[in-house]
Amino acid sequence: MNDDRENEKSLLLATIAITLSAIAFFLAMVANILQTPIMGVHPEGFSRASTNIALIVIAVGIWFKES
Repeated sequence: MNDDRENEKSLLLATIAITLSAIAFFLAMVANILQTPIMGVHPEGFSRASTNIALIVIAVGIWFKES
């Protein structure tokens, strides 16, 4: 029973992180199309955030899968 809750929690965290990554990627595209920073952040910043969040999700997924 406890393992099911752990899996649900990790799935929820992964879903939230993937959603944040998608939002950052979308903001990077919009900032690039408009050729202007959004809230002082240039498109490259949003792109890096998207990549970093995606890598964190992959690392956490591997970590929970092995344990």
